[in-house]
Amino acid sequence: MGLRQFIAKKNKDYHPVIAEMVRPYVTNASRFLEVGCWDGKSSVYYKKALGISDVYGMDCFEESVKTARGKGVKAYQCDLEKERFPFDSDYFDIVISNQVFEHLKQIYMPLTEIYRVLKPNGHLLFGVPNLASLHNRFLLLIGKQPTCIQIFDEHVRAFTPDALIKFLTFNNLFEVVKFKGIGFYPLIPPASNVFSSIFPKGSVIILILLRKNYVENTITLEKEVLRVVKQTNY
Repeated sequence: MGLRQFIAKKNKDYHPVIAEMVRPYVTNASRFLEVGCWDGKSSVYYKKALGISDVYGMDCFEESVKTARGKGVKAYQCDLEKERFPFDSDYFDIVISNQVFEHLKQIYMPLTEIYRVLKPNGHLLFGVPNLASLHNRFLLLIGKQPTCIQIFDEHVRAFTPDALIKFLTFNNLFEVVKFKGIGFYPLIPPASNVFSSIFPKGSVIILILLRKNYVENTITLEKEVLRVVKQTNY
C-alpha cells in the first residue's frame, strides 16, 4: 500500500462516526435503510453498533444484493436513477446514504424517494466527498483535477458543503440537525480528526444529519428540476 492509499484509508473510517451521529435517534424498534448497501458489510456494522433488528438495504447490482441478503440484510435491487424505491411511504425511521450520490447523474429522484419512505421526523444521514476540501482547493489552485471527481472515474457528481445543504433542504423538505467533516488531507488521525472538527468544510468527507419535515403539497425536487431544466437528463 502506497502513502497516498494509506492516508486515504485512514481518513475514511466514517462508519463509527455515522453510527454515533444517528445513535440518539435510534431504538431497537427502529426501521433502518441503507441506500447503496453494496455487499451489506456496512449495514451489518450499523445493525450491531446500533442494536437494530430491522435492517434493509438497496443496491443496483444483483450479486451485491445476494451477498447482503446472505448476511441477514433485507436487501433489494433498485436502480436509484430510474426506479422508485420498493417500500411504502413513511416506512423508515433512519435512512443512510453514504458515498452514493457522487456516483449518480440523476440525483433528484432518489432524494425525493428518500423523503417519501422516511417517516415524518425521521432522520437521514447523508455523506459524500467534499469538492471544497482543503486538498481539492489546492489542486484547483495549481490547475489539477480534484480527487473527488476524475475524468476516468466512477464519480460523476461533486458537492461543496453549501451547495449540498441547499440541495438537501430544498422546499424545507429536510432540516439540518448536525454537520460533520471526516478526514483532512494530507494528515492522518488523530491530527486529521482535530483539523476536521475545527474546519469541517475543509474536510475530505461531508456528513450531514437531517430531519424530515412534513410539507403539505410538496413540490418534489424531481418535479422542480423537470420544470426548470427540461433540456438535460442530468
